[in-house]
Amino acid sequence: MTITSSPDDKFAFLFTGPTNVDRFIRDIENVVDVLTEYYNYPAGNITVVHGPGDPPLDVPDGVNTINIENKHDFKNELEIFLEDNSDPDRTVLLYFTGGGDNTNGPKLLIDGSEPSSSNVVDPTWLKDRLSTFSGGYLNVVMQQSYSGGFLSALEDSSQWSFTCACSESEDSWGTGTEGS
Repeated sequence: MTITSSPDDKFAFLFTGPTNVDRFIRDIENVVDVLTEYYNYPAGNITVVHGPGDPPLDVPDGVNTINIENKHDFKNELEIFLEDNSDPDRTVLLYFTGGGDNTNGPKLLIDGSEPSSSNVVDPTWLKDRLSTFSGGYLNVVMQQSYSGGFLSALEDSSQWSFTCACSESEDSWGTGTEGS
């Protein structure tokens, strides 16, 4: 992860879809802890966006938490975040965890329901949004199943780094028959 030296120039957008899955909530809480304690991200520069429901997030005071209901809300929040943080001196982290789907190509699930056009985000949409980002450093981390399928859409830019939990054909759940 490329990090700027000034804490005031570090911003993070963390997303989890299904909020009824404890491991996804713990994942977000752990990432917030690492960002604030190790990388010195100010709590006020971290935005946690979560799918429908009101999970008991244990994050420091000042972390901005946003409850979304659908794909439209997710897209709106990410677009606002990217626009607000398009500054050449900033380090921006986009972190996605939760559900993934590989029906007709890889997708990020916005909620815990069955995948449909109303609750998934595909690699092309994400690439189009990231292409408008004019900040300094953009690090994208995707932990959901089939997250490697986003790599082909995002690999042709020198403006960001991309890390995924598994290939486009693997489940990222550690106890699954596929994946790590």
